[in-house]
Amino acid sequence: MNRPPETDPLPIPWHFPLRRPHAGVPLGNGTQGLLCWGDETLCITIARTGFWDLRDGRDIPPGTTFKKLRQALVAGDDAALASPFPTKKSGEHKPQQLGGGRLEFTFPAGLRPLDATLDLATATVHIRVGRHRDDAPKVLRIVQAHEDEVCWIEGDADLLESISAQIHLAFDEWNVWRWKNLNPPGFQPWCHAPQQVEQTYTMAEAVIFGSLLLTLLLTLLRNADRVRIANLAQLVNAIAPIMTTPGGSTWRQCIFYPFQHAARWGKGEVIPCRVSSPTCTTEEFGEVPFVEAVAVRDPVTAQITIFAINRKLDGSLQLQIPNGLEILEHITLTHADPGASNRLGNPDSIRPTPASESGVLPSLSWNVLRLSAFSNQPA
Repeated sequence: MNRPPETDPLPIPWHFPLRRPHAGVPLGNGTQGLLCWGDETLCITIARTGFWDLRDGRDIPPGTTFKKLRQALVAGDDAALASPFPTKKSGEHKPQQLGGGRLEFTFPAGLRPLDATLDLATATVHIRVGRHRDDAPKVLRIVQAHEDEVCWIEGDADLLESISAQIHLAFDEWNVWRWKNLNPPGFQPWCHAPQQVEQTYTMAEAVIFGSLLLTLLLTLLRNADRVRIANLAQLVNAIAPIMTTPGGSTWRQCIFYPFQHAARWGKGEVIPCRVSSPTCTTEEFGEVPFVEAVAVRDPVTAQITIFAINRKLDGSLQLQIPNGLEILEHITLTHADPGASNRLGNPDSIRPTPASESGVLPSLSWNVLRLSAFSNQPA
């Protein structure tokens, strides 16, 4: 029997507009992936595999399929269900998931993407750009490296020079959690709505959460023209600021409040905030300041909000406010016991209150200070 001659795979066509990322032209190499879509503009959404293709830092064994997992689930075979997800060995590092990004290309007036072709033989996307389909369009080629996490655009030199490009970034799933003892005693996997990864946060962890939040505010607000979204990880029950019980109550964990405050007042522009603080010596991070702070100015009211933490366990610290500014409100989140938490039986053990002494940061605390309108001097 004669075999037919081998031929290159046929190219796959797409027609713009492609108004959602999931409708776009896919291109990838198994590690980095692109989606090419858009309407009047050309958007390229970029992401990579990593955390979600691994479990506990180890490869899923070869031969694992959804069909086999379904058969094990129907049969109630817990051992077969668990076998593709081996336990992480001591000392192994978990893989990381990089945040997704989007490149947005704007063309000169009248030009737009017309159609695209995915060339499977060369692993490139060819995009025709013009005013209408009968026009003599110019072509852009989007190329993904076969092994590296690199892609680039080639094509008509005049068209490339005329493109206006913007970068949009997403910072995905940030939070604080403990990897050990995430599940309750006697936890049974593969059951209906299991109560898993339901961490109870302590006052100490609320301050850690606040410290991370300060870093995000400082970094992301300063780059808000590019960072379009930075979402907290899970919001309810699983490593979450809000807890519920089946058919019962809901309550707010202590980490809820720093997030609430930042969402309410962490808007506008970051302004210079010079912080000089006593330090503590740590084994892993060396000298660490007790106080961290970020100042934000509201673009409408010109009021300043200072978010600050005090890591010190055994003493309050005075925050010095520059001359000409007045503290209008000082809210603090603190507790005498660093291990205290909000629970079903005591949901308000830790909650924000007006500071007992305005401008003084209590021991182990998260603080919000709202100041009078700002002129042009640093806080």
